[in-house]
Amino acid sequence: MQNNPANYDLTRKAKYASSFSNTPESIEKGLHTKLERGTIIDWTDASWKQFWRKCNELTRKKRSELIENWDGYDYIDGEYIKDFLKLHYSHKDYPTLDHVVPRSAFYKQGKTPQEACEVTNLKWTKRSNNSRKYNK
Repeated sequence: MQNNPANYDLTRKAKYASSFSNTPESIEKGLHTKLERGTIIDWTDASWKQFWRKCNELTRKKRSELIENWDGYDYIDGEYIKDFLKLHYSHKDYPTLDHVVPRSAFYKQGKTPQEACEVTNLKWTKRSNNSRKYNK
């Protein structure tokens, strides 16, 4: 199908499918499903917001210490990325700190932000890898 999209009328099918995917109803339904399955946490939950903010604060404080002790390699794909610190911080290859075990997992288990932000749970990776990993 990928090599011969015309044979399968994929262009028309994609246009038809996309007409349903970005409606307010479909977006709301998708969020509701993710909340039910536990793949996201409700942002109206004040304790989750506090947990998330505290994690960000703790992660920022540990950043300089972690840069000094870092060997320069991306823990996901093994590429040397320390030189990428010269890039703009919004660049897809800019090194970011990743929580190996997601913050949401710690929150769901009733653990503290301090436990979620321990040095052993923070690793350097490219922004694109971190985004792709999301909550896994």
